[in-house]
Amino acid sequence: MKPRNVLFTEPRFFPLAQQLAPDAPNLEFRTVPFRELSADDLAWADTWIGYRLPPMTPESNIRWYHSIARGIEHVHEHFPLMHEQGAILTNTIGSMPHRIAEYVVATVLGHVRQLPLYSELQKQAHWERHTPTTAQDFRVTVVGTGSIGSEIGRKMAPFVSQVRGLSRSGRAVAGFDAVATLESGEFVDDADVLVLVLPLTPQTEGLVGRTILSKLPGAIVVNVGRGQTLDSGALREAIEAGQVSHAIVDVFEEEPLPSGDWRWEDSRVTVTPHISALTTLDDVREDFLANLRALEAGKPLPTQVELDGWY
Repeated sequence: MKPRNVLFTEPRFFPLAQQLAPDAPNLEFRTVPFRELSADDLAWADTWIGYRLPPMTPESNIRWYHSIARGIEHVHEHFPLMHEQGAILTNTIGSMPHRIAEYVVATVLGHVRQLPLYSELQKQAHWERHTPTTAQDFRVTVVGTGSIGSEIGRKMAPFVSQVRGLSRSGRAVAGFDAVATLESGEFVDDADVLVLVLPLTPQTEGLVGRTILSKLPGAIVVNVGRGQTLDSGALREAIEAGQVSHAIVDVFEEEPLPSGDWRWEDSRVTVTPHISALTTLDDVREDFLANLRALEAGKPLPTQVELDGWY
């Protein structure tokens, strides 16, 4: 496949059409808001960049789909047709591993060093010291050892005593002192911090529930993967039982998080609105160009999604 006509459908990323032009002079670009797409647009394009998948109608000539998102569960239902058409799906990773790891380090250390407490005391203009706490003896377990999980391991390592990983395969991965399979049950009952970096698949939906959380010894739980992988009811029970001392949650089963949700009001939960790694223009630009160069050279695409899998 030799891409020629690239269609953008997400207005926030329309500036990329101009930014990409100098690096891809052989490509033509068209920017059309998703809701205004026409049959002519679909027939014209052979390549698409966006989030919501354009209609896969008979007149569509799109054969390369580049998602601006890291997660691709929202387009999984179309995998069979993509496979049938011989289409390519790539996603965007960019600098997300670094930024998500930075978020995990910042929020965990901020909580351990009691920064939220001192922020409240500052609002009261009240000088009060508390016994200092540190993470230097912590054992951290990261569930998910891909590019994001391994970067979290590398970034956390200087501040804690040990970083372990859990994955489907249990294969050794750089950034971890040890890796085991999630099924083994290792590295949970002694974890001071449990970090979840799971994609959403039929196998991971609700995976982290009572069975896992009930084994924790009063740990901090961080979720930067997908909201549906963590059972919120089980999390609440584990907090009440003291198995989870604090939860730092950036992703939710419903977004935006409804105003009446218990997590807004519970001081033992830190809520952030899915901001650990918002996709940037540079993320999309760099990954699209890397995949384009590989495609033109007949080499494996760096962020290609396997259509017979989930990521």
